[in-house]
Amino acid sequence: MILEVKQFPESQEVMDNPDWFFLMAQRTDSDSDPIGDSAYARVLDESEYVLLKDIKEKYTFSEYVNLYSSCGMCGGKGYLTDVYDTEAEETQIQRCDSCKQFESDKQAREHVEREVE
Repeated sequence: MILEVKQFPESQEVMDNPDWFFLMAQRTDSDSDPIGDSAYARVLDESEYVLLKDIKEKYTFSEYVNLYSSCGMCGGKGYLTDVYDTEAEETQIQRCDSCKQFESDKQAREHVEREVE
């Protein structure tokens, strides 16, 4: 069984969806909280992911599942458009920090630029 987990604030988008359930981690002390105060999960259907034997060398299991399952934040594109950067005071294209398909915002922007050409 493979679970897709959404932590706060993304968890708020699915908390009323019956396919998702509340997830809570056991705390051993006040500093250990691996999933945060509000996390929801759902069991992924086999059609939503692909597992390959030799992929372990390149990605951790969770990175691979995040990369190839449909991301709820970006819809699987790996980037978000119209993200307002408060420091630069402008709207930008940035990588999706949920699925992390790109190593950086710059790499995500370059990908989008190539798609437009």
